[in-house]
Amino acid sequence: MAAVAPARPQEIANERREPVNRRTTRERRRPGALRQLPWRRVRNPYPPLEPLPAEHLEAIVAATGLPRERVDAALSRLLGLGLLKPLAEFVPAAADAPPPPAPLLCIRTCQRPDSLARLLQSLLDDERRFDVRRRYVVVDDGPNAAAGATRSEVEAFARRSASDVRLLGAGERRALVGWLGADVAGLGGLLDPEVLASASGGRAWNWALLLAAGGTLGLLDDDFRFPLRLPLGAAPEIDLVTEYALEAEFFDGPGALRSLAPIDEDPYAMLSRLLGQPPGALLRRHGSSPRSARLRAAASLACLQPPARVAAVCGGIYGALNYDSSVYLSMPNRSTLGSLLRPPFDERRLDGENLWQGRRRPHFMATGVFTPLLLDARDVLPPTGTLGKSDDGLFMALLSTCDPHAPSMAVPAAIGHFPPPGRDRRAAAERAAIEDVSTFCAGVALSVAPMLRSADRSLRLAAVAAVMRDLAGGSDAALAGTWSDWRDRMLLRVIQPLYRSLRDGGPGVAPAWTEHVRRMIAANEAALRERSVSPARLAEVRAALSQLGHAPVDWPTLWARAGAPLLAQLRPLH
Repeated sequence: MAAVAPARPQEIANERREPVNRRTTRERRRPGALRQLPWRRVRNPYPPLEPLPAEHLEAIVAATGLPRERVDAALSRLLGLGLLKPLAEFVPAAADAPPPPAPLLCIRTCQRPDSLARLLQSLLDDERRFDVRRRYVVVDDGPNAAAGATRSEVEAFARRSASDVRLLGAGERRALVGWLGADVAGLGGLLDPEVLASASGGRAWNWALLLAAGGTLGLLDDDFRFPLRLPLGAAPEIDLVTEYALEAEFFDGPGALRSLAPIDEDPYAMLSRLLGQPPGALLRRHGSSPRSARLRAAASLACLQPPARVAAVCGGIYGALNYDSSVYLSMPNRSTLGSLLRPPFDERRLDGENLWQGRRRPHFMATGVFTPLLLDARDVLPPTGTLGKSDDGLFMALLSTCDPHAPSMAVPAAIGHFPPPGRDRRAAAERAAIEDVSTFCAGVALSVAPMLRSADRSLRLAAVAAVMRDLAGGSDAALAGTWSDWRDRMLLRVIQPLYRSLRDGGPGVAPAWTEHVRRMIAANEAALRERSVSPARLAEVRAALSQLGHAPVDWPTLWARAGAPLLAQLRPLH
């Protein structure tokens, strides 16, 4: 289509308009910026560059009260001036990429054989339902003394399943470390609890990455359950939201979660159709929701531009909340608060034990947050730390920093999450927000990303490691200042939304919830006033920074030796 040259300012000024004093009352109430647009033009010298979505036009008509033809003329003019562009100019349509290889499914477990048995049974049911065979590795991060029960459950599963099943226990771990030899020197803390006995799922995560190197990886925790289910109102159109933004629905009574419909195909076949695809191909295939782009900056789509490929596919959860605190359930999300506070209000909803959390439409994320259901491991992936709790969030932040063209995609499908009882999320929410060194290190990594220009993942990972080493080597005062700055921002990201929730809830909401929110605010405001950082906290932060300042330098060498040759060292169980 030929470009249309914009009119000169004087030509615009000379266009015939109706007298100003004939504006209607509705028009006089328009915001000043809208009044400046030449609504009254008779001639429209700027034909649309492409048909505008009818939903877009109607939404503006409804919001402004203007006649449809005037809205059409104004939008056409903005298109002609280059001030308004169609989505295809930000995220060009693209052809489908070849499908990825079948995934290796790695299950992380640690001293929870009963929970592992329930996951394995649900996987077996899923296999039989869709008549599929898969590849599994159970990564046991527990000590030798507790390994017998886990091994028995995995061997029983292997006998009943038609799939390839392997186990990485303590003995196998020592053998693999020996096979890797000198390449694993200095990385023991990332892989071996006998080197660094921290309570972390990060070691099992790192083994899963190495075993799947060169292919694709499905990550499962032993408290997950199949089948994957869809929320009410799930839709295939893609929301143009690129940040972490979840909603929740609360269920009352036993068995209510069964109202979520199970997906009707092999979940990994569905997820594989998304992994490794250009965002432009998925937008072409599934379409998008124009309403979701409202008030969003065009810069938010930068992570979707070529050569972007979906690096991870993440789902929601149903069952129990995957946080130790339920504070985020009271954040100002209209859908979530509507479900939480619907009458009659049940305080047990604040426990986060019987809910669905996710998104009803798929959307891209510049940086993922939770454990992905499927991960592209065909290019080098970063390790995660083993000294904090949020190993999944740290990994996703490092991935985003190592490759700005590796967005994640969240899908409506949700996996069951049924951890052992004992978490009091409501009580935890009324204490100050959890201060986790992995979340802190994730923030450091993301702060480095805008300064990096290389397209080489290993080089970018080395740059992040250099910053981590620099921070770890600073004085106590410097490190305390960096930690406190991060901590203050983290606390404010809790306090400010909670105040908005109180405002949005209005005077008619349940008093029990209002008091709960006030106690959460008070706890976090008290923590914000605390300015000292204990020596023990400084030592913990310094250790986490030091680990991520040294291990990632040697990680790409280890990655090059891993993958299929490493997996072959684990014999299949029968």
